Amino acid sequence: MFWCVIRAASIGDHRAPPIRHGAWQFWDSTEREPSAEGTLWRMGFARISTKVSAEALIQGYAESYGLTCMIARLGNVYGPGGNLDSVIGTLVSQIENGEDISVRDLKPIRDFMYIDDVVEGFLHLLASNDKPGCSIVNLSTGVGTSIQKLAETVCQIASIPTNKI
Repeated sequence: MFWCVIRAASIGDHRAPPIRHGAWQFWDSTEREPSAEGTLWRMGFARISTKVSAEALIQGYAESYGLTCMIARLGNVYGPGGNLDSVIGTLVSQIENGEDISVRDLKPIRDFMYIDDVVEGFLHLLASNDKPGCSIVNLSTGVGTSIQKLAETVCQIASIPTNKI
């Protein structure tokens, strides 16, 4: 799908610039600060390498064909239809099944963004950039939440003692 969109944009109507979204880790776990837009990423994992490659492909097409494009690096999106394998999906599933709350690591900090806010952000991006070239934006709330705090909040909402984490 991605390839079809970028190829069509290179030969067709350029009125609506393509937006490529990618979920990135905005919060560096060692420095506990948000990562800057345009940050170069270490290629340690296949999924990160794939995302970096996709961004490079988009930037190459934008340069080669004079396209306008935007790359939106999303925080952790949640809401209806969300990924059941995400940390929020995992927590909700555990609560629904009466299981103890268990996640791999409570220390990471993530930026959580509701799906309706993502859609609104995409609409603003579409309306805001008409210059040829490729821009990269972090589409997020800018608020980091630790997995520990997320798990505690979910427990409080579900009236489960936080010592079950």
